[in-house]
Amino acid sequence: MAKLITVFGATGIQGGSLVRALLQDGSYKVRGITRNVESEKAKTLAQQGVEMVKASMDDAASLEKAMEGSYGVFAVTNYWELMDQAKETEMGKNMVDVARKVGVKHFVFSGLQSVKKAIGKPCPHLEGKAEVEEYMFASGLPASSVRYAMYMDNIWAALTPQKVADGEFVWNVPMENKAVDMIYAGEAGRAVAAIFKNPDQYIGKSVGLSGDRKTMSQYCDILNAILEAESVHVSPTQMTAKEFSQMPFPAADDLGVMFEFFQTEHPCYSREETKRLDSKTFDFQAFVKDNKEKILAVLK
Repeated sequence: MAKLITVFGATGIQGGSLVRALLQDGSYKVRGITRNVESEKAKTLAQQGVEMVKASMDDAASLEKAMEGSYGVFAVTNYWELMDQAKETEMGKNMVDVARKVGVKHFVFSGLQSVKKAIGKPCPHLEGKAEVEEYMFASGLPASSVRYAMYMDNIWAALTPQKVADGEFVWNVPMENKAVDMIYAGEAGRAVAAIFKNPDQYIGKSVGLSGDRKTMSQYCDILNAILEAESVHVSPTQMTAKEFSQMPFPAADDLGVMFEFFQTEHPCYSREETKRLDSKTFDFQAFVKDNKEKILAVLK
């Protein structure tokens, strides 16, 4: 009988990518967890053979129902929904506790490193996941952590280059000429699926997923080479991380500390390990080519 893997956030970026990878692999039964099983995305997954189940991370009874009978569980929390580190941590710990209770054999959590331990500054949207990851490994639950680098996908979401003149854009990722790791989150599910297929190698370990590591100038050069015929030119920001943290929008200070952390030697991501897990991992050039029209749509 095929093993069951339960995927939280099945209609989101990380969970959705893993569901697609598991379905393509064909070795597992797949259960998708969402708060709204009537959404169009949930209905589409159900039509593809995914068992869709409603659950809430702050409801232990619903979590037990969600994980019951699961060989593996992929768990992801969303800081940005509530912007509450304590609540995110509580939800993550709830999932760990229930997974232990129902006997999950391989729990994979979308974790991150502790910025406060690394550079002594609070970074709530990373710190909550770091707390859950530490709790998970200390609990004795057979578990792995996957740490996603900065999303390439954010180019059409949270970090779209800003227009400064006709055809001219500035990408406000303040890395101050330091290289930064990126991952195509929408395609990283294959790497996570490979972790489930190799428990002996990955239980007890954290894996930093990265498809590329370049300076923002180099990333912009790739964008400009591919978009040249479209009269679009993107330049890296000259802003510092400290200046970014003072911008007038919610969580600017949080993100500014994240970019400061990314400029240090502390972030642990591995393009080599990611490539071993998934030989089809996208580098940034492949990502831009694959999503050229989508990127142009948000720029224009």
